[in-house]
Amino acid sequence: MRNGTHTSHVNPECPPPPEAERGPTSVHFRSTDAIDRIARLAARVLKAPFASIFVIEDDRQIVYGSCLPGEEGVLPRSLTARGYGRLVVESGEPLLVEDVRSHPQLSAEAEKQDGGVISIIAVPLGSKHGSDAGVFCVGHPEPSRWSEDDAAILTDLAALAAAEIVRERTAAGPVKSGHEVADAEEQSAAILESITDAFVALDTDWRFTYVNEAAEKLLRFSRSDLLGLSIWSAFPDVAGTRFEDAYRRAVRDGVAVRVEDYFAPLDLWASVHAYPSGEGLSIYFQDISARKLAETRHAAAEAHYRRLVCSIPQAVHVLDGEGCFVEVNPATERILGRSAEELLGVGFDLVISPQSLEGVKELFTDLMSGRANDVEFESFIRRPSGEERLLAITGTSIKENGRFAGVHGIARDVTVEREQQIALRESEERFRQIAEHVKEAFWVCSPDFSTALYISPVYEQISGRPMVGDDVDMRSFIDWVHPDDAEGFREAMKELSHGVATTIEHRIIRPDGTIRRVLVRGFPILDSAGAVYRIVGTAEDVTEERESEARQRLLATALDGLGEGVC
Repeated sequence: MRNGTHTSHVNPECPPPPEAERGPTSVHFRSTDAIDRIARLAARVLKAPFASIFVIEDDRQIVYGSCLPGEEGVLPRSLTARGYGRLVVESGEPLLVEDVRSHPQLSAEAEKQDGGVISIIAVPLGSKHGSDAGVFCVGHPEPSRWSEDDAAILTDLAALAAAEIVRERTAAGPVKSGHEVADAEEQSAAILESITDAFVALDTDWRFTYVNEAAEKLLRFSRSDLLGLSIWSAFPDVAGTRFEDAYRRAVRDGVAVRVEDYFAPLDLWASVHAYPSGEGLSIYFQDISARKLAETRHAAAEAHYRRLVCSIPQAVHVLDGEGCFVEVNPATERILGRSAEELLGVGFDLVISPQSLEGVKELFTDLMSGRANDVEFESFIRRPSGEERLLAITGTSIKENGRFAGVHGIARDVTVEREQQIALRESEERFRQIAEHVKEAFWVCSPDFSTALYISPVYEQISGRPMVGDDVDMRSFIDWVHPDDAEGFREAMKELSHGVATTIEHRIIRPDGTIRRVLVRGFPILDSAGAVYRIVGTAEDVTEERESEARQRLLATALDGLGEGVC
C-alpha cells in the first residue's frame, strides 16, 4: 500500500488453482492513496484486518486498493477473483458469510484458500460497465456475524471506490479527448446515480459539488438549486444538530462518522454516513422513519412485555447457551429465594436440588442438541436456607440463525399443590376402604346424574350389574327400576337436582329377573353461590328386611285372628 504501512502482493506460497477453477490469468496492483484509504476505512468501520478492492479487466485482475495487517501484509487469495470474490463477480450479489468452514457452498472452497480468512463480506463494486466487473471484499480470521447495516456501509463505500476508480482511470491514461473525459465523468456519475441511498459531495468549503437523484427527492431540492451552495446556507437548520457535529468531526479528525437523528424541517429520521477525503466530504443519507416507527412500536411492546413479566406470579427466566441465567423476573427471585444479582451469570445447577440435577442436565442437553425444542418437567430446587421446593417447569429453546442460543423458561411452585394432591389421594384411599367394607353402596355424581364420579363395589352386588369405571351415566338406572316405581324415582332425581335432600324406596329388576328392594338416600352438595355441584348418596338392599317385616305382619295378623277365635 503506497504511503501506508505495508506492501500488497499475492501470497507466493499459494499454488495456482486447477484450470477448472481459475479466475483471471494475471493479477496487477494499481493502488492509489484514495482507494487504499477507502479500503482502510471499510476495514476499520467493519472491525476487520483485511480488505481488497479489485476490478476484472480483459481477463486481468486489477487490485486498486487493499488493507492488510502488518508491515509486509499478504493479500489472501480468498479475497481475490480466484477466491470468494469470484462468487460475487459471477452473481453480482452481496456475499455475507459468518464462517466459510460451515457454509454449505463454501466449506470445500475454504480448504483451498490461504491467508486465514474465515469470515467474509463482499459486495459488487458499483455496477458493471462494459466487460468490467469489480468487488469490494472485507475478511476476518475469526467467525463474524455481518449485518445488513454492514452490507449497506460496504455498498456505500463500494460506490465511492467505483467513482474513484473511474477518476483514476481517466487521470492515469494517455491524454484523452474532451469526449473521452466527458464519457469517464458520465460513467462516474452513473455509478453515483445508481446508489439507492441519497448521496451528496461537499468540497473543502462545504459547498455542494454533487447531488444524486435520490438526494434531490430526500432533501426536496433540485441539484441545480444546491450545486455551489454551502450546506449551511442551504440548510441553516442543520446548525447546532448532531448532523453538524458529525460532519465537522469527520473533516476535523479525518474519520468516518455515522449518526441517526430526527430532522424536524424534513419531518424524518435520517441515518447519515459521512466519509472525509482530500477533496471534501461524501455524505450518504437514508430515510429510516419507517424503521424508527417500527422500533418505537417494538419498544412499546417490549415495555408492555416487561411489565407483564414483572407482574405475573410465575418465575420467568432466560438461560444462555451455557445454562447461565441472563434474565429473571421478580417471581423468580421470590421462588428461588435469591436476588437477581445472585442469579445473573450463574448456572442453573446453583439452584437445582441434587436429587433432580442429573435429570435437568439431560433435558438441557436435549434442547441444546436439538433433540427437543420444548420440555415440561418437575424438579426440586434448593433455597439458600436449605428448604426444597417442587417446581413445574416449561423450557423452550431459543434459536439464533438456526443455532441453539439458550432457553426461555417458566416455572411454577407446585409444592403445596402436590402436598394437597398426596393428602387427597390418601384421603380418597381411606374413603374407598371404608366404602368398600360397609353394606350400603356409596355414590357421588354430577348434578344432572349424567356422570358417576364414584360408585362403591357394593352397588354391583345390589344391582347385579357391573359398574365399569367412574364415568357411568346414572340416568340409565331408571331402566332397572320396576315400572310401578319409575315415576317416583324420576321425581326423586329431580328434587335432588334442585337441591332437596330425598329418601326413596323402590324396586329394581336384576338381569336374572329377580326383584330387590333398595332404600336410597340422596344429599345435594352446594357451592358458595348456593348451586348444586355434587350429589352424594347411599343405596341399601332392604329386600330381606322388608320380607321379614312382611312375615312378621302376617304372623301378627294370624295371631290376632287366632286370639279372637279362642275368645
